[in-house]
Amino acid sequence: MHVTYEAISRGHANTATCLRGLELKRRRNQEKEIRAAREIRITAEGNELETVESFRYLGRVMTSNNSDWPALFHNLKKAKMKWALISRPLLKTGVDHRVVGMFYKAIVQAVLLFGSETWVVTPSMLKILESFHHRVARRITNRMPYLKKEEWIYPPLGEALEEAGLYTIAEYIKRRQNTVEQYVAT
Repeated sequence: MHVTYEAISRGHANTATCLRGLELKRRRNQEKEIRAAREIRITAEGNELETVESFRYLGRVMTSNNSDWPALFHNLKKAKMKWALISRPLLKTGVDHRVVGMFYKAIVQAVLLFGSETWVVTPSMLKILESFHHRVARRITNRMPYLKKEEWIYPPLGEALEEAGLYTIAEYIKRRQNTVEQYVAT
């Protein structure tokens, strides 16, 4: 990058271009450090230990790049299986919507959000969790979208959540993370 003397005298280091360049340089250096760390081989009693990208620790999937996506997908898969097991008998027998919501929170949501206290929940992760949570709320209250004269009708989601006695999934995640935060603080 060519910079004029006037630009330097005005504080070139604080320009958007310079700051962007510094960030790119920081990322390149960080990637170089990560590559160097991955090349390190550890031996025990003369035997080289295998390097793994992911493993399960106390029921949670841990990855070498510290991503929470594998844990989320593992939990989502298990939660869908639990929901499939408990939803049919509860919904077919005509149990009150709030009671079904309580079963969902106690059984399915506990599986879905296992370990979420330590996740860094990105907007795309939250979107996937919300999608499942909203489908469950709609299923509990029988407010599923339907096709009417070539147009999809979506009943109000807020009413479905309220009728099932559920909050948003972001609220449940925030509560779990705040519980851990308070425990650490005290």
